[in-house]
Amino acid sequence: VPGGFVDFAANYLHVCGLDTSGVIHCMGNVSNGALMAPTEQTFVDVEVANNITCGLDDAGSIDCWGIDVSLTGEFVQLATSEMRTCGVTVDGNIECVSHSPGASELDSVPPEEGPYQAVFLDGMGMTQCALKEDGEALCNTFVCQQYNLCDVPTP
Repeated sequence: VPGGFVDFAANYLHVCGLDTSGVIHCMGNVSNGALMAPTEQTFVDVEVANNITCGLDDAGSIDCWGIDVSLTGEFVQLATSEMRTCGVTVDGNIECVSHSPGASELDSVPPEEGPYQAVFLDGMGMTQCALKEDGEALCNTFVCQQYNLCDVPTP
């Protein structure tokens, strides 16, 4: 790709790169459409998980392909996993949507008011952490008292 790449996202099935002009290029072993990035859009971020690719476009919309996921609003950051896709809205809230059976228990995470600057999901989606604007980290995992808020070590 002329001009090179500015970001990559990968899992064990596929990898996608975001080039300097905002176009996402994907390759791998996925047959459900997760490699088929829209060519008419430009993006500022890309995330992948099994059978899904999501991009944050330059207008703040999150678009996903491979699995039908719909998050509406204007976002500044995104994260995706096998079980859910989340985004941080322009006003610092976190919105998530499930795309796997059994994932809905964590859709309301984080349980505390924001504002947040980032959300992180592990590849399986069993752990979700959120970083507040003041630097405090909040995490929720499958193993933490059946989805209760966990204590995160402080620096």
